[in-house]
Amino acid sequence: MGTIQRAKINRADIALWNGRTKTTTRTDTTSGTVTELTVGEDVDALQVYGSGTSRTNSTLSTAVQRIGSAACCLLIGSGAWTITDSVTFPSTMSVRIAAGCVFTVTSGKVLTFNGPVYVENPTWWSGDDGAVLTNLGAAGFPNY
Repeated sequence: MGTIQRAKINRADIALWNGRTKTTTRTDTTSGTVTELTVGEDVDALQVYGSGTSRTNSTLSTAVQRIGSAACCLLIGSGAWTITDSVTFPSTMSVRIAAGCVFTVTSGKVLTFNGPVYVENPTWWSGDDGAVLTNLGAAGFPNY
């Protein structure tokens, strides 16, 4: 008989919401299946679409493409994000930029936010170009 080891749960252990399907199915102890709600209301861009490590425009573009026109809030987590190509977020997607998130944007490239944007920290931008903000969100644009 094996030994049961307990450890802290990680983000990768959780069935996070992907912006499209709000339920997940797993096998239970009787080899049947159980359908349950995924964890979270925000879509964690880094974990769901960037394998937990890829802080790039490719991760953000993949999230935008796969979520499509579904209404959701995309969480862009803390860390240095390298933006080497432009990304446009649709009006159906609000974006929450976590404290500690900093975008470094290549010259000539732009992040365009067409939906609400919520920023947790005023230091979220570095680089040669800026962001296009067309909707400051229901609560305004705090901390900017």
